[in-house]
Amino acid sequence: MYFGGGYRDFDKYEKEIKRDYPIISKTSRYKGFKKEINEFWECLVKEMAQREHLFNRPEFIGQLQIWVVAMSSSTLRSFRHTSTVISLAMVTGFCEVINCLEREEVAANKQYEGEKKRKKVQ
Repeated sequence: MYFGGGYRDFDKYEKEIKRDYPIISKTSRYKGFKKEINEFWECLVKEMAQREHLFNRPEFIGQLQIWVVAMSSSTLRSFRHTSTVISLAMVTGFCEVINCLEREEVAANKQYEGEKKRKKVQ
């Protein structure tokens, strides 16, 4: 598989993929995998926002979108399910970024209003 813009068909791997895949697996080997994959994608989005790559590098989010859409279009249930989990984790990360930005905006506006009042008094 090539994730850099060109794709091979995910479905050719159908014979290799078992019914039990890491996200839903009950085996001890994959215990906590779903939680970890959620945390990874949420942290990735938040980290990219902190470094401003999320806003200044549209190719980053574009590549992620292409990759997740390709997985969600697969005939393999395991790929569709995994892409759904990844998408939801990314959306959660985006919501947390927006929440943080809104708090920063409120704080900046309060600071600005305070400075305006001080200048009027002087």
